[in-house]
Amino acid sequence: MIDIHSHIIFGIDDGAVTLEHSCNMLREAHNSGVTAIIATPHYKQDMYEAGLVQKNWEELQGYADCFKIKLLAGCEMRMNAFLPEMVSGKKELALNKTRFILIELPPDKIPSCSEDVFYRLRQNQFTPVIAHPERNRTLAGNFSLYKKWVEAGYLMQVDSASILGHNGWKVKAFTKKIIKMKLIHFIASDAHDAYDYREYTGRAYERVVGWAGQEFAHSVYFKNAEDLLMKC
Repeated sequence: MIDIHSHIIFGIDDGAVTLEHSCNMLREAHNSGVTAIIATPHYKQDMYEAGLVQKNWEELQGYADCFKIKLLAGCEMRMNAFLPEMVSGKKELALNKTRFILIELPPDKIPSCSEDVFYRLRQNQFTPVIAHPERNRTLAGNFSLYKKWVEAGYLMQVDSASILGHNGWKVKAFTKKIIKMKLIHFIASDAHDAYDYREYTGRAYERVVGWAGQEFAHSVYFKNAEDLLMKC
């Protein structure tokens, strides 16, 4: 598996707190069959400009090698009207320095600037990857809009925990629907600690196989992410 969304870098955001916590996450990811992780801390301008994210990512690299996990770099950007300008010329904010930007929506609404932001990103050859769209109440309650976004070329990344009902039965029901209709592109851990890998990753994979088949599970857990990493 290739995990494109994980808060595994220690000391940056609400994910791993210490290097030990990060190593525990690597251990459980390895045990769950993960072979590559894109580390995606929430974007904080001061930490990126101070080089702290890069420093801690580099320190974690050696430990990732011990677990035979390829550790790649990225970040999770919160939706805001200035996002296209923020990422312009800064490939380190994309997923593995590609043209794909991981974007988080607020849980309760779709910001009015969203369509314009997506348009301007596409104008600059960036492709939006929407983090856990199933957890956005407005999007999950408006299937026609969700489908419109997929048809527009926005890529959808579902969380493993949502598949297993950790985020509530309504989220699980919507998640099951879009997986069975094959309207997602990636499934990722969005892991904040070792528990997320240990309890959700393997079980979620089995559930997806049951809902949509082995071939589709392979696509959303591995092939699509592999294709993404090859597109600079």
